[in-house]
Amino acid sequence: MKIMTLSLVIPTLNEEKCLPRLLASLSRQTVLPEEIIFVDAMSRDCTRILIDKFKIQITNNKSITKFKIQIIDSLPTNSIAKARQLGSMAAVSDIIAGTDADCELPEGWMETVKNTFAKNPDVIAIFGPAGLYEAMPFLKKLFLKYADDLGILFNYYILRRPSMTGRNFAVKREAFLKIGGFNEKLFTHEDFDLGLRLSQIGKVLYVPELKVNTSARRAKENYSSILSRNFGNAIKLFLKKEAPENFPAIR
Repeated sequence: MKIMTLSLVIPTLNEEKCLPRLLASLSRQTVLPEEIIFVDAMSRDCTRILIDKFKIQITNNKSITKFKIQIIDSLPTNSIAKARQLGSMAAVSDIIAGTDADCELPEGWMETVKNTFAKNPDVIAIFGPAGLYEAMPFLKKLFLKYADDLGILFNYYILRRPSMTGRNFAVKREAFLKIGGFNEKLFTHEDFDLGLRLSQIGKVLYVPELKVNTSARRAKENYSSILSRNFGNAIKLFLKKEAPENFPAIR
């Protein structure tokens, strides 16, 4: 059973509030990736300082070898698709994994990624669910969490379409390059689009145990805004074949 190498790509933009939680979770991983790539869109807060401190912390740990951290510069005007594409194209490992700066990875996340591919050689990409690590009113948490989960499960098991999310996915580099990676013209749903195109050339697997926790900063918007934009973007992208509307940045 071959254990493949892994590169983790993380886009960042003014993430000083959430990034420490992600970095702490990376330090607790049972298995580290061979490479972590931060794609920073010229953050104006302490994001770069936090990444540099994390890099020093890892470098000074003598028990960690063959591990690389790099920061790639992006532009604030770039879409999230362009940021993910920049980092993914710079990755050199067998597997390209992705998460977001406001996420927290369980300590066995990297190990689950590697083991899943090793045990399923026919699989070209995997993705999993997400929980919320922030406290909030019960009904809003229910809305954000279970509406998202139900959508993913409905698409995967009923419509047979993978609802891959950028905060929790991994793909074989060979397959990623074969389809050209992320569609840089998209402002949102670039992750879902990637999963759909990957499913046309190979098997994309939903892995329930591959879970991440994420912030609830999107909950600062009201229900109607979230629903109308998601529904409208889905129609634009998959029925009208138009570029979806961008999400407002919330930090």
